[in-house]
Amino acid sequence: MSGVSVGGDRQQLVSIGSRPVATEAMGPHTIEKYKLSGGNELSVTYHRASGKIVYLETDWGGETAEAFSDFEGFKFGKTTLSEIRTKLGSNGMSFKDHPPVTPTPDGGLALFNSYEVNGSGNIATFVTSVSAVTVNPSRKRAQTQTLAT
Repeated sequence: MSGVSVGGDRQQLVSIGSRPVATEAMGPHTIEKYKLSGGNELSVTYHRASGKIVYLETDWGGETAEAFSDFEGFKFGKTTLSEIRTKLGSNGMSFKDHPPVTPTPDGGLALFNSYEVNGSGNIATFVTSVSAVTVNPSRKRAQTQTLAT
Protein backbone atom coordinates (compact mmCIF):
# COMPACT_ATOMS: atom_id res chain seq x y z
CA MET A 1 0.00 0.00 0.00
CA SER A 2 1.73 3.08 -1.27
CA GLY A 3 5.11 1.33 -0.97
CA VAL A 4 4.52 0.36 2.68
CA SER A 5 3.78 -3.15 3.95
CA VAL A 6 2.55 -4.79 7.15
CA GLY A 7 5.56 -6.35 8.86
CA GLY A 8 7.91 -3.86 7.24
CA ASP A 9 10.03 -1.32 9.08
CA ARG A 10 8.66 2.16 9.70
CA GLN A 11 11.58 3.49 7.61
CA GLN A 12 9.38 2.52 4.63
CA LEU A 13 7.29 5.59 5.45
CA VAL A 14 10.00 7.77 3.89
CA SER A 15 8.93 6.38 0.49
CA ILE A 16 5.57 8.14 0.81
CA GLY A 17 7.38 11.40 0.10
CA SER A 18 5.52 13.60 2.55
CA ARG A 19 5.24 14.17 6.27
CA PRO A 20 2.28 12.82 8.24
CA VAL A 21 -0.70 15.16 8.60
CA ALA A 22 -1.53 13.62 12.00
CA THR A 23 0.30 11.54 14.59
CA GLU A 24 -1.15 9.86 17.67
CA ALA A 25 0.36 7.62 20.34
CA MET A 26 -1.80 4.70 21.41
CA GLY A 27 -0.23 2.45 24.02
CA PRO A 28 2.99 1.02 22.59
CA HIS A 29 1.97 2.05 19.05
CA THR A 30 2.05 5.19 16.95
CA ILE A 31 -0.58 5.97 14.32
CA GLU A 32 0.40 8.29 11.47
CA LYS A 33 -1.93 9.60 8.75
CA TYR A 34 -0.71 10.70 5.34
CA LYS A 35 -2.56 12.59 2.62
CA LEU A 36 -2.06 10.90 -0.76
CA SER A 37 -2.61 12.19 -4.28
CA GLY A 38 -6.25 12.28 -5.26
CA GLY A 39 -7.29 13.07 -1.69
CA ASN A 40 -6.96 9.52 -0.33
CA GLU A 41 -5.49 8.99 3.14
CA LEU A 42 -3.12 6.30 4.35
CA SER A 43 -3.13 5.42 8.04
CA VAL A 44 -0.11 3.49 9.33
CA THR A 45 0.23 1.96 12.80
CA TYR A 46 3.62 0.81 13.98
CA HIS A 47 5.06 -0.56 17.21
CA ARG A 48 7.41 2.14 18.54
CA ALA A 49 9.94 -0.19 20.22
CA SER A 50 10.47 -2.46 17.21
CA GLY A 51 9.55 0.00 14.43
CA LYS A 52 7.47 -2.74 12.76
CA ILE A 53 4.33 -1.76 10.86
CA VAL A 54 1.34 -3.67 12.24
CA TYR A 55 -1.65 -2.09 10.47
CA LEU A 56 -2.41 -0.19 7.26
CA GLU A 57 -5.60 1.47 6.09
CA THR A 58 -6.36 3.45 2.96
CA ASP A 59 -9.44 5.67 2.97
CA TRP A 60 -10.97 7.04 -0.20
CA GLY A 61 -11.00 10.82 -0.36
CA GLY A 62 -14.12 10.87 -2.55
CA GLU A 63 -12.49 12.05 -5.77
CA THR A 64 -13.30 9.84 -8.75
CA ALA A 65 -10.45 11.05 -10.99
CA GLU A 66 -7.79 9.23 -8.94
CA ALA A 67 -9.94 6.53 -7.39
CA PHE A 68 -7.35 3.77 -7.78
CA SER A 69 -6.94 1.51 -4.78
CA ASP A 70 -3.98 -0.59 -3.71
CA PHE A 71 -5.57 -3.67 -5.28
CA GLU A 72 -5.15 -4.10 -9.02
CA GLY A 73 -8.40 -3.58 -10.91
CA PHE A 74 -10.26 -2.10 -7.94
CA LYS A 75 -11.29 1.57 -7.86
CA PHE A 76 -12.65 3.47 -4.88
CA GLY A 77 -16.26 4.46 -5.42
CA LYS A 78 -16.53 2.33 -8.58
CA THR A 79 -15.82 -1.33 -7.79
CA THR A 80 -18.95 -3.05 -6.52
CA LEU A 81 -19.18 -5.68 -3.80
CA SER A 82 -20.30 -8.14 -6.47
CA GLU A 83 -17.11 -7.42 -8.47
CA ILE A 84 -14.96 -7.88 -5.34
CA ARG A 85 -16.65 -11.22 -4.60
CA THR A 86 -16.19 -12.38 -8.20
CA LYS A 87 -12.53 -11.36 -8.44
CA LEU A 88 -11.61 -12.82 -5.01
CA GLY A 89 -13.77 -15.93 -5.42
CA SER A 90 -15.94 -15.69 -2.30
CA ASN A 91 -17.84 -13.41 0.05
CA GLY A 92 -14.75 -13.37 2.26
CA MET A 93 -14.92 -13.85 5.99
CA SER A 94 -16.05 -11.87 8.98
CA PHE A 95 -14.78 -11.56 12.52
CA LYS A 96 -16.72 -12.84 15.51
CA ASP A 97 -16.43 -9.55 17.42
CA HIS A 98 -17.13 -7.28 14.44
CA PRO A 99 -20.51 -7.51 12.70
CA PRO A 100 -20.32 -7.84 8.89
CA VAL A 101 -22.97 -5.11 8.50
CA THR A 102 -23.12 -1.85 10.45
CA PRO A 103 -25.60 1.05 10.13
CA THR A 104 -24.15 4.37 9.02
CA PRO A 105 -25.16 7.75 10.52
CA ASP A 106 -27.15 8.66 7.38
CA GLY A 107 -29.36 5.55 7.59
CA GLY A 108 -27.37 3.49 5.12
CA LEU A 109 -25.26 0.40 5.72
CA ALA A 110 -21.54 -0.40 5.72
CA LEU A 111 -20.71 -3.98 4.72
CA PHE A 112 -17.36 -5.45 5.81
CA ASN A 113 -15.87 -8.27 3.71
CA SER A 114 -12.40 -9.53 4.73
CA TYR A 115 -9.95 -11.70 2.79
CA GLU A 116 -6.53 -13.16 3.54
CA VAL A 117 -3.96 -11.68 1.15
CA ASN A 118 -2.18 -14.41 -0.83
CA GLY A 119 -1.70 -16.74 2.16
CA SER A 120 0.39 -14.08 3.93
CA GLY A 121 -1.59 -14.02 7.16
CA ASN A 122 -2.44 -10.37 6.40
CA ILE A 123 -6.13 -9.53 6.11
CA ALA A 124 -7.63 -6.98 3.70
CA THR A 125 -11.07 -5.69 4.62
CA PHE A 126 -13.20 -3.97 1.99
CA VAL A 127 -15.92 -1.65 3.28
CA THR A 128 -18.84 -1.20 0.92
CA SER A 129 -21.25 1.63 1.65
CA VAL A 130 -24.90 1.33 0.70
CA SER A 131 -26.76 4.64 0.84
CA ALA A 132 -29.94 5.19 2.83
CA VAL A 133 -31.75 5.89 -0.47
CA THR A 134 -30.87 2.37 -1.62
CA VAL A 135 -31.47 0.68 1.76
CA ASN A 136 -34.81 2.25 2.70
CA PRO A 137 -36.84 1.04 -0.32
CA SER A 138 -35.43 -2.46 0.32
CA ARG A 139 -36.49 -2.29 3.98
CA LYS A 140 -39.96 -1.08 3.00
CA ARG A 141 -40.38 -4.02 0.57
CA ALA A 142 -39.19 -6.47 3.25
CA GLN A 143 -41.67 -5.04 5.77
CA THR A 144 -44.51 -5.20 3.21
CA GLN A 145 -43.66 -8.81 2.37
CA THR A 146 -43.54 -9.74 6.06
CA LEU A 147 -46.94 -8.12 6.66
CA ALA A 148 -48.45 -9.91 3.65
CA THR A 149 -47.25 -13.33 4.78
